[in-house]
Formats: sequence, structure tokens, C-alpha cells
Amino acid sequence: MAPKGLQVSRRDVLELAGTQHGVVARSQLIQLGLSSGAIKQRIRNGRLHPVLQGVYAVGRPQISRCGLWMAAVLRCGPDVALSHQSAGALWEIGDERLELIDISLPARAARRVPGIAVTAARIPAPAVSRPTAESRSRP
Repeated sequence: MAPKGLQVSRRDVLELAGTQHGVVARSQLIQLGLSSGAIKQRIRNGRLHPVLQGVYAVGRPQISRCGLWMAAVLRCGPDVALSHQSAGALWEIGDERLELIDISLPARAARRVPGIAVTAARIPAPAVSRPTAESRSRP
């Protein structure tokens, strides 16, 4: 029998990562049923690769730019949105500062995150969307 925390299906982790450009948050892995020890084991075995604190690439260390944006969103927690120049680059309507990722989050949750430009703002729910490749290709 597999040790506790290793019983989570590899497919479950891959399916989640597939919906998030190849990255997952530690909290999501815990929700799937992985223990801290199982997460550490998967890092040692090369199945998880740290991207940002508490965020991992699944299967291989290389991730796309969208994967890095998603990692920044996951790192900053719930109720955040890619914003400013990073959001413009996602929607292909502007250039991005490559050294920083822009994230906006509710004012009540303002915090500093290395490598991420965090802006505290009031973000009405209808203003936040999850663009897909299909939606970005439409005028």
C-alpha cells in the first residue's frame, strides 16, 4: 500500500495542472489529498518543480509565459487578477515588463511578493475574466 498522501492519482494532479498552464499551488495539492511529505517526495522525484513559493510546475521545470502568469496568480492567493502590463500582454494589446508580473488584489489583502508588482485595488467581480485562447482571438 502506498504511504498516506501518495495515493492521490497522478492523473488528478495532471488534470489540475492542465487547466492552469502546467502549474499548481501547494494548497491545491493538499486539497487533492497530498500530504506535506508526499509533496516533498514529488519534488525530490522530479515530478514537481518549484516556480514561486508554494507553486510548482508539474512534470517538467519549463513553463510557458502563461504558466508563469498563472503561478503568480496562484502565489498571491484568491481574489487576485493579472493586471496592468501583464494583462495587456495576455490579451495581446501591449508589451510587458519582463522583470515583473503585475497582479491586482483586494485592498484588504495587500502584501509584498518578490518579483511581482502587487497593486491593491477594488476589483468588481464582473471586471475579472478568465480569457481563453479562443476569446483572445476575437476582436
